[in-house]
Amino acid sequence: MALKSEIDIKDRMYQYLRGSALAQAVSGRVYKDSRPSNSKVEDIVISITASDTDQIQVFAVSVKVFVPDIPRQNDMIENDPRLRELAPMCLSLLRSDAFDTYKMRLKKQRIYAKEGEIPFHVISNTVELKRCSEE
Repeated sequence: MALKSEIDIKDRMYQYLRGSALAQAVSGRVYKDSRPSNSKVEDIVISITASDTDQIQVFAVSVKVFVPDIPRQNDMIENDPRLRELAPMCLSLLRSDAFDTYKMRLKKQRIYAKEGEIPFHVISNTVELKRCSEE
């Protein structure tokens, strides 16, 4: 089997996520690398954070779900109900054993606040894809 490039993996992960229940559940879209800076909706962003293309091909893939904060009086607070709904969906989707010819493993999930003009919280997932190459 031929080795895959980071672009190939990102494209394939994009297709995988785009057709998922998670993509249907968010109010926005799935993006590669970044989302529009003025986005006020829930978006999913995929990026490759590391790769090793030796005989054992390994990719670290970041899958982030952006969830806008909600107003409470004069403040913006985390949208707890949406985070509680979307975080388990990420766990379920990204814990699959197989992804194409790769073994997929969710290494880490964390939720953190992101301040800015449009405050939001991020469900940050780190996925490892691994395949032994015969080349």
